Amino acid sequence: MKNLDYILFSGKKNDIYLDCGLKIKQYSIEDINENGIGYNRYENIIWSLTRYSYEFKFDLEDMGIDYKEVNTYDIFAMISQSRDMKEVIEDLNFLFDDSFNIINGYLQSVRGIINKDTIEEIKEIFERIMFFKKPKERKPANEDAKKMIKMQIKKNSKKKVAYDLYSIMYSIVLSPHSNETYESMLKRTPHQIYASYLNINQQKDFDNTMSGIYSGVISSKDIDFNKINWINKLNNDEK
Repeated sequence: MKNLDYILFSGKKNDIYLDCGLKIKQYSIEDINENGIGYNRYENIIWSLTRYSYEFKFDLEDMGIDYKEVNTYDIFAMISQSRDMKEVIEDLNFLFDDSFNIINGYLQSVRGIINKDTIEEIKEIFERIMFFKKPKERKPANEDAKKMIKMQIKKNSKKKVAYDLYSIMYSIVLSPHSNETYESMLKRTPHQIYASYLNINQQKDFDNTMSGIYSGVISSKDIDFNKINWINKLNNDEK
């Protein structure tokens, strides 16, 4: 996709037009919460569109299904079936600024369709937007290891998220590396907020590392500065 970095950087000023015909609407946090579906639903519908089958391999196995035979769309359909379909459609309409209907078993609009082919493009873009990391596939060597992994998955699913979006926004506003205010953060898109948070963390890491070097606690010979510098991409391009 052309100029995706610019489009994401510009925020709600520009929408993201996909090759499949659909359009991802960039909203501010204020838009999502005051005029939309609320951030929890917004994030959950994106989450359902970006899952990998091996994240559900034990659940699928219990149903007699080989996860390798299941694609991203199948997982999205499975998650959607556990919800009120009217609400799912409402969420998609907001997400894509569209009007979806179920036609021949698929969610379609005038612009495009969500199916096993188009969802891969949708997934890729939302992973970029939300900074989702590809989950690691765990392959147990034996039945005991398999039981342990299943127990860990169930345990993790019950854990409360340590840092939510609002905690991140607070940390950005209170950071000495930022000039943001509480009011200005509400005008940012989720991508802009997560990007700012990651960048500020990199700057903090850099500052802490340099302090360690100046104080003699850390040897500069052990540091890869390209990995801790928040403008490392630019530095690499200049080499």
